[in-house]
Amino acid sequence: MSMINKENFTCPNCKHVQKCTIYSSMNVTADPELKEFFLSNKWNTFSCEECDTVVPFTDNMMYHDMTKKFVVWYKTDDEEISKELVQMFNRSLGEGNYMSNPIIVSERFHALFMVALCDKNGAPKSEEEKNHYLKYIKILCNSEQK
Repeated sequence: MSMINKENFTCPNCKHVQKCTIYSSMNVTADPELKEFFLSNKWNTFSCEECDTVVPFTDNMMYHDMTKKFVVWYKTDDEEISKELVQMFNRSLGEGNYMSNPIIVSERFHALFMVALCDKNGAPKSEEEKNHYLKYIKILCNSEQK
């Protein structure tokens, strides 16, 4: 199940106030239409109805694909994932469950590329492969900015 919150947001350009949907979690197995929504980079983004200003939100968001067994966590704060949270996942889902080992990224485009990479090639099977994916994405994002 996906988790959403509706909030009012004021456009920084024209000051128009409108309600926005902010996802804290997207489960694309339960809500398959969210996969394309995520990959189109429309998630957690304010698009002003009055002046067309677009502002991406920086709220933490977890992308979850139960079929392909991976979790990408767009995490913009510095708070560490607690050992207690990992232990809770292990107790409830079983030791070594993919949910207890999310792929954590701190930049929006890294989240997009990681989801696309995992969707196409499968989730990384080891910590080494996960680090290889992250390194590849950072190189790709750096070359895109040039």
